[in-house]
Parts: sequence; structure tokens; C-alpha cells
Amino acid sequence: MNIRKIVFLIALLLVLGAPSCKQDNQDKTMTVGQAAITTDVNGDNSPVLELDKVLDRAPVIYCAVEIINGTAGNQVEVTWTDLTNNKTIATEWFVGKRADTGPHDFIGDTSPTNSWLATSIALNEVSWPRGDYEVAIQLNRQLAKKIGFQVVSEQEFDVSIKKGLVKSLYLGEEINSQNQIISPQTEFGRTVPRIYAVALLSNVPSGTSVKAAWRHWESGRVISTYTAKFSGSGYLPFAMDLNRVGNQWPKGTYTVTVSVDNVEISSKDFTIE
Repeated sequence: MNIRKIVFLIALLLVLGAPSCKQDNQDKTMTVGQAAITTDVNGDNSPVLELDKVLDRAPVIYCAVEIINGTAGNQVEVTWTDLTNNKTIATEWFVGKRADTGPHDFIGDTSPTNSWLATSIALNEVSWPRGDYEVAIQLNRQLAKKIGFQVVSEQEFDVSIKKGLVKSLYLGEEINSQNQIISPQTEFGRTVPRIYAVALLSNVPSGTSVKAAWRHWESGRVISTYTAKFSGSGYLPFAMDLNRVGNQWPKGTYTVTVSVDNVEISSKDFTIE
């Protein structure tokens, strides 16, 4: 092979390899991924539970931030703002040097490709001022992400937590062996023998009471109620049987309402024609 062919092949290989190298470099650019408000973090700084509402007496409020392709020397700046009172609460900086002296920093290394940092504010008074808050995350002085949350009373917080337990509510005439609705619908015939309401629940504490109530709006009558204890995650079915009213369902609009520990959480309307 002569010199010209060798030079040509080398040049061709460099050209073909250039896009791949460029892509590799782009893939390793440090960026901000997920961000979540929480009152507790895991050992790797990821959030234990994502919240959009925080109790006004929470001793510490964290913002867990995922850093993708973190490298030491890139600065992450986090600013906490009380929007209701137009007040900056705190600003914190991270530079990718997680250690015993900086356990809440991200890992400034090429491996792993992502890690979490945890910025926080601590309660110094009896309670946090209630209202709207925001956390702004900057990467090398450029805004990368904002996340908002509310500080609320104990009653509002309790309702918020319970709402998070019920993910969805489905209606239908049949369920399968996993208690899932086979064919979701919101219109039923007058002689359907049974109508199911199935709640999809998530991370329900042990001993939680879940109740379904079925109401016929034209008559104002509560047709059926049923309460069950539930824990964990999964599908919980409730049924309304025709034999409760006779040979035919009364025509009109119905609502099934699901409550958790006596707090109404989710409802769905349906019709019988």
C-alpha cells in the first residue's frame, strides 16, 4: 500500500470517528435532572417522598436535585424564596465534592453518570410562614430548573397526603383476578346486575380505612356504602348490587365517592339509561 492510500485511510477514519466523539462529549455534559421537595432524604440524597405541600412545623425542608454527568468544578447554586412574602430565605452552593464533611453534595466524577445533592432549610421559629415557596437551581450561574411548593396547615397537609394515596378511580361491570376493571365505562344499562368502582391505591399505611359511597342525584338517595381496611399498593374494588334497589336501576346521574380515613379524596360520575 502506497503512502497516499495510507494517508487517505487515516483521514477517512478521522472523519468517520469525529461525529461519534462529538456525541460522546455531548452525552457527558453536566446537566440538572429531576428535582423534588421532601422532608427526608435517603443515604444517596434522593427524596424519600416527593411533596408539593409541606407541613408548617416541618423541622427541615429538603430539595433533592439530580445531577447528570456531574464533574467537580461545576458549581450548582440553589436559592430558596418565600414568594408570598417576597423574601429570599437562603442560598447554598455545591461543587461536586461529596465527603464526610459534605455528605449532601453531588459526586463530581464521571462515574456514576448521575448523583443527587440535597439542599435544605431548617426551622428556626415555631412554624414556617404559610404560603407559596420556590427553589431555583442554577448550573454555572445559568438557571437550570425551578420547583414550587406550599407550606400549609396540619389539616391541609393531611388532606394532601391522603389524596396522594388514591392514584385513579375506574368504573365497569367486570373485574379480573387482579381486581382491575376489564372494560372501563361511565354509562350503564338499567338491568346491569353489578357495577364496580375500583380505586388504584399507592403506599397506603397499614390500617387505613377506605370507603366508597354511591349516590343517585335525582333522588338524593345514597344507594350503597362500603368500608374496607387497606395497606400497601394495588387495586381495591367496591361493588353496587342491583338487588339493593329491585329489578332495575333508577335512571339518572350517579356519583361514587372514595374517602380515605373519612376525608373525601376522589369521585367519578356515571349515568344509567
